[in-house]
Amino acid sequence: MEKRLMMFLACFFLFLGGALAQTTISGTVVSAEDGEPIVGAAVTIAGTKTGTVTDVDGKFTLNVEPGSNLRVSYLGMKDKTVKAANNLKIQLSSNDKTLDEVVVTAMGISRDKKSLGYASQDLKAEKLTEGASTSLSDALQGKVSGVDISPSSGMPGASSRITIRGVRSFTGDNTPLYVVDGMPISSVSDISTFDSGGGSIIGTDMANRGVDIDPNDIESINILKGQAASALYGMRANNGVIIIMTKSGKGARKGKPQITYNTNMAWSVVSTLPDFQKEYAQGRSGKYNPSASTSWGPKISDLPNDPNYGGNTDNNYTAAYGKHEGMYYQPQRAKAGLDPWTTLQSYDNAKDFFQTGHTWSNNVNIAQSFDKGNYSFSLGNTNSEAIIPETGMDRYNAKFSAEAQLAKNWSTGFNGNFVFSKIRKQPSANDGFLAAVYGAPASYDLKGIPDHIAGDEYTQTLFRNLTFDNPYWAVDNNKFTERSQRYFGDAYIKYTSDFGTDNMKLDVKYQLGADAYTTDYSDIWGYGHKGGKGSADLYSWKSREINSLLTANYDWKLS
Repeated sequence: MEKRLMMFLACFFLFLGGALAQTTISGTVVSAEDGEPIVGAAVTIAGTKTGTVTDVDGKFTLNVEPGSNLRVSYLGMKDKTVKAANNLKIQLSSNDKTLDEVVVTAMGISRDKKSLGYASQDLKAEKLTEGASTSLSDALQGKVSGVDISPSSGMPGASSRITIRGVRSFTGDNTPLYVVDGMPISSVSDISTFDSGGGSIIGTDMANRGVDIDPNDIESINILKGQAASALYGMRANNGVIIIMTKSGKGARKGKPQITYNTNMAWSVVSTLPDFQKEYAQGRSGKYNPSASTSWGPKISDLPNDPNYGGNTDNNYTAAYGKHEGMYYQPQRAKAGLDPWTTLQSYDNAKDFFQTGHTWSNNVNIAQSFDKGNYSFSLGNTNSEAIIPETGMDRYNAKFSAEAQLAKNWSTGFNGNFVFSKIRKQPSANDGFLAAVYGAPASYDLKGIPDHIAGDEYTQTLFRNLTFDNPYWAVDNNKFTERSQRYFGDAYIKYTSDFGTDNMKLDVKYQLGADAYTTDYSDIWGYGHKGGKGSADLYSWKSREINSLLTANYDWKLS
């Protein structure tokens, strides 16, 4: 007894000593470029898996032992190891190895990146077209530090939420401002899913207009992250700025036109599915129920012995059709015109429903330079079929840009983009039929049993009541489309003078831009939707925006 007591006391004081040796420290993780807090940075005790992440203010609290080191990391930034101490202020630097880099900043002005007083990050065309990306948000995914991109779904054309340096508003819009060739354009969704559902999360996702930009037409992207950058474009840029410069033909060879053709093919599959149980059949409390929404019935192997539906037992169905050894009766098969007696089998309903998606993107560009000008003309198309049948996107882009030197001090230019797109989608959230895919019992052949009763394609069959549509019936009968036609572009005239000196330069530029588009929405619930009569809603959204910009830039090199 005394030995046990002594051992207990030894362990207790050993534990107590270890606990008392730990201290609580706190600190803040910020960007070395602009001092902005970094949200979600990982702070761990070096050599262990113990750690935490920074909050919305970049702050953290952690229990450590004396003499410990902290390892701080964040996507797109260099890892840093520091000595553990209280009230730490840890600065992380961008993991960007470029040094003498010239970037296009606000108002289309090119500056040395090192001279900027705010944070920015530049991406070139070759980085954007890696991976056959079909949209701007996909092209930026994982390539820019401090930028969080959250797609609403995996369907082509699905909206994406892009936030720079964390969320600034819980109730308002956090979308950054898009500026193409010096002119702001619309990039948000026309209608939110919440508003289109009358205050409920129903219906389909609405694409945001960033989907109209073809990554193949982009020459470079510069993302302005700091508050100082936002001030350059006013309140619209409160959430940051994504500056896009498109291909203009500048730098193309003189003489014959330079023709470039790009094509990309990509395939998509479901990478991971839940680990579904395949032992128990449809039902509740261990009893088979062919209309239950749960899979808490008997074991699938015991179904032939079910007292009400089993082929081995005496019941109404064996009395009418005779016994069927090793089989059981399934009412949905009878309604669909199939043999209602089925053998024992478990089905992989989720895997059977999804298909292999594919995306094919093509772009041809013709560019040429002259002694006093240049031009660029491109045509592109993107055709996507998603992993959900009957969903996808078709987009066609045309772009023309030209620049000309009118006189010694005068130049002019034009950029025009035409986009035609069609997005085929399916509902999500409370109207999403995937609940019927993932919730289908392993004993129910969702793919093999027809989705409607024999001779009546408007009356659905499903393993449960029609809270959700049969997914195979839905993709054939519920049609949701977005058709958009859009033009955005600008024209400018520019005056340049060096006053006959080597150290002074004046640029005065007047730019007039337009962004106009029409989106036609078609929401058709097929006749028989959820056992009802269906419906059809047709509506449009039109937007017209004119921007006028006069800028003057005076550069005087004192030494």
